[in-house]
Amino acid sequence: MFEMRSLEPFPGVAARVLEFSGRADVVPSELIDLVQTDPGITSKVLKLCNSAYYGFQREIASLHEAGNLLGVTTLVNLVLTSSAGKYFKDNGGTSNQNMERRWE
Repeated sequence: MFEMRSLEPFPGVAARVLEFSGRADVVPSELIDLVQTDPGITSKVLKLCNSAYYGFQREIASLHEAGNLLGVTTLVNLVLTSSAGKYFKDNGGTSNQNMERRWE
C-alpha cells in the first residue's frame, strides 16, 4: 500500500509562475522577474536550458537570455519541471504503481 508521510508544499515562485502562465498577455520578462527571486529554481532552469535537449551552440548564462530564447511556454515548463521533480524521485523502494498514484 502506498503511504505518503509528508508532502512538501510546491514552491511559491512555481505556483505564481503557473498562475501567470494562464494569462493571455504574459511576457517572458514578467516570468523572469518572478523566477529570479528564487535562486534554486533559477539555477535549475538554467541547467535544463543548457542541456543537450535544447542544443544551443553556446552556454546560456542568464535567465533573461533563457526566457527570451525559449519563450513563455517553455520557460513555464522548465520552472514546473525543476520544481516538481523532487515529488517523483524513486528512493529505492517505490513501485511503478505507487509512482502512478503519487502522480494522480
